[in-house]
Formats: sequence, C-alpha cells, structure tokens
Amino acid sequence: MKSSPKNKFVILGILAVALIAVIAALNFSGNRSGNSASSSVSTTEISLLNQGLSNLKQIEVQNSNGSYTLVRDESATEAAQSASSGGSTDPVFTIKELAGYDLDSTAVKAAAQNGCALSASKAIDISSGSSGTSGFGLENPLATMKMTYEDGSSATLLIGGQPPLSESSRYVQLEGSDTIYIAGIEDAILGDKSIFLSKQLTNLTSASSSVSVQKLNLKNKNGTIEILPTSSGDSYTVNGQPGDHDKIAALGNQLGDTSAVSVTVMNPTTDQLKSYGLDSPASVVSFTINGESHTFKIGNLADSRYALMMDDRPVIYQLSASGASWITASALTYRQLNPISQKQEDTASLKAEGNSSVYNFSAAREIDENSSTEDNSTYKYTYSLNGTTLSSSDNYLSFWSSFQNLKITDEGSPISGTPEWTFTLTGYDGSKTIYTFYKVSDSQETVAVNGTVFGNLDRSDFTPVIEALTSCK
Repeated sequence: MKSSPKNKFVILGILAVALIAVIAALNFSGNRSGNSASSSVSTTEISLLNQGLSNLKQIEVQNSNGSYTLVRDESATEAAQSASSGGSTDPVFTIKELAGYDLDSTAVKAAAQNGCALSASKAIDISSGSSGTSGFGLENPLATMKMTYEDGSSATLLIGGQPPLSESSRYVQLEGSDTIYIAGIEDAILGDKSIFLSKQLTNLTSASSSVSVQKLNLKNKNGTIEILPTSSGDSYTVNGQPGDHDKIAALGNQLGDTSAVSVTVMNPTTDQLKSYGLDSPASVVSFTINGESHTFKIGNLADSRYALMMDDRPVIYQLSASGASWITASALTYRQLNPISQKQEDTASLKAEGNSSVYNFSAAREIDENSSTEDNSTYKYTYSLNGTTLSSSDNYLSFWSSFQNLKITDEGSPISGTPEWTFTLTGYDGSKTIYTFYKVSDSQETVAVNGTVFGNLDRSDFTPVIEALTSCK
C-alpha cells in the first residue's frame, strides 16, 4: 500500500528532529570526550580567581618537569615602589629556586597573574555526571598550582588536557569543585623553571651611547686575539698591531648587548656538556666592556644556533649565529689593514730605495691665500725628485694613491735578509716612518713598519706602486 503525502511529512519531521539531536550530542561530546550528557555547559566569561597581585603571597607549582615556587621579592618591590611617582605599584615576584639569576620579569609576572586573576571561557558542571573528570586529563593533572594569599586563604588549581581547537587553553579545576573550566594558562606553568631565566645575557651599553672596550681576549680555531686600548685611549691594538676602531666598537656593542634565543639546559651533566661541545669549547671570549667583565664559552653549531655558556652559570643557552661572526673571526678581522698611516699631505720628503736605485722626493708647500680660512689653512705643493722639479705631478700622486691603498691580506711572515724596497717618510713636523717590503714569493710581499712586521700583501697590488714611482720625471 502506498503512503499518503501526509504520512511522508510526518516521517520527514521525525527524521529532522532526530538529526538535530545527533548534532547536539556530537557538539557536546566534542567539548568533553567520554562524559555523560547529564553534565551542563556554560559559555559565559567567568572570573575563576579574582584576588589581585597585591593579595598574592606565593604559588607552588608542580608539573612533569619538577617544581618551583613564585614568591614575593620584597627588595625589588620596595625599589619599584620607591621609583614609582605615585609611591605604589604591583608587588614584584621571583622564583625561589632561581635566586641569584637574572629573570624574565614579564614571564614571572604573567605566571603570578595566573594564580590570582584567572578567567575562564567555559564552565562544565560535572556534579551529575557519571564519569567524573574522565577525559579532561585531571585524574593525573599535568600541573598543579597551590596559591597562598596574604589574607590567609588558599586555593589549588589542577591543570589538565587541552580542549579541542584551543592551543592556548587547558581544562582546569579548583580542588574540591564539581566544575571544570576552560582557561588560558601560561606555558611556563607547564614547563621547566628555566623558562623564567632572562635571555638578555649582557646589557652593558644601555646606559651609555658609547662603548668602551677595556680588554678583550678571544680564542678560537684561528688562534688568539687580544684587543687592548692604546695609552691615549682613542684607539686599539690587536695583538700589538693597530686595530680598526670602528670594527672593534661594533664588536663591543655586539658583546655588550647579547641575547640568547632560548635556554636549553640548567645544571647540565658531563654528558650534556660533551654533547653540546662545551666540555672543550670551540671558542672562548673574555671581555671587559664599560667596566663590566664576562666570559662566553661557545660550543657546537646546530640549526644556525650555537650552544653557549656564560661565566660560571650552570646554564646552556642557544645563541643565533647571525650577528655573532666574532666566534670564527681572525685577528685580521679587527686589524687596521692599511700599513701606510702617513698621509701624503703631511709628508715633506720621501726616500725610496730599491732595485739598486734611490729616489729622493721632496714636497715644498706654501699657503694658498685664496682658499685658506682663518681656522683652516690649505696649501699649494711643488714636488721635486733628486733636487729637480717634476715636470708633472701626475705619476707622483698616482704613486701615493696606490701606496696608501695597500692592504694586507694575512698575518705577516718573519722577515730576514735585505728588503726589496725601503720607503723613509719624513713629515713637516720632523716625524719619521720607515716602511720596508720583503719579497716572500712571486705572489706575496711582507711589509714591516719601523722594523715590526705588519702583515703580508699581494705583489699584484705592490707592483703598480713601484711602476708609478719609477715613472716619475
């Protein structure tokens, strides 16, 4: 027998009601897997803890990584209140087990606020449920927070699993309550206490616009680099040779403002030190910058990060390789590369000896009245060779250009024997500097300044100097 149209509509209505019921059941089970439908859910914003930082005394945290205690830092609180224009401020908290370490004050405060000002986005009443806390991860909590307040009250918060599609929230329950909440919990509550360590390793330049490197000693695969200020204090030496002031100042700024990417291990074992290459560091730098001294030990490089330990702290940090080129630097990196420091305009005479010839150049100067000012004198120059005025100064000036642009390419070789060329420069003030060049090979020349080896340079750069010199007429 065929069904009537009326019966068809009735059947469709029954099916629609059944489908709505199934969807509702699925939505509820998505919020809590394995619990009975007799639990009720509220989605109104809920103030779960509302004590305020001023009433928080301490928080004892236990999780799978261990335990730690947030406590008031009374001295820091007093200092903050004294510095506050209003004379009052929130109390400052610290980690009891990390006494003596610099901490990330933002992370510590955020964790403290979790224990006194916690809001929940959802409440689930399990008082009439048959399965209790099953499915929420609260039978064996991932972490517990026991809060003690100044008014004598206390509360313990159990922290469980992660709700679906909510990475930053957890199921939580106040001990003794029949209600489970969904609330945002700081990652630090579930992690190791080392997460509170400050990643700002040095901050030596924040109070000053300039950087002063009083001492720096770096040992790495390229040898030892010792940087010291000169007696005048306005420049540096690198292994006794003239240093590049700008590069050394940049190095000082890097070391004086160093931040780690992360904290890897606290209290590393012997095996851990070995695995990170810190049992025998590849690089060690000790420095005194703006009056403060520190030592960095550098271990293995992995994923563009170096393992690093600082001073005597039993902590392994990760340091980004970018901006830390000093780890593999050589002394030449911070050296002054131009051996010729004498300026052409300050040189009254130049004597060049080589290839069985002697070239005596002199530069007579007189004030140029047309371009000189009261504060600054400019000069006109007349150049002579062996007592005869040069017909053209072009080759002599070309010689000076290539002479002053000479740059060393590596540390110098020991010198012996007779120099290939010797240049004696005398200034208008009577100062004298002697540059001697020794042929090391067909491709390399060693230059010494006043008898001290400065470095090696390419003969291909030195040859044009001699060609310009011998072309002067």
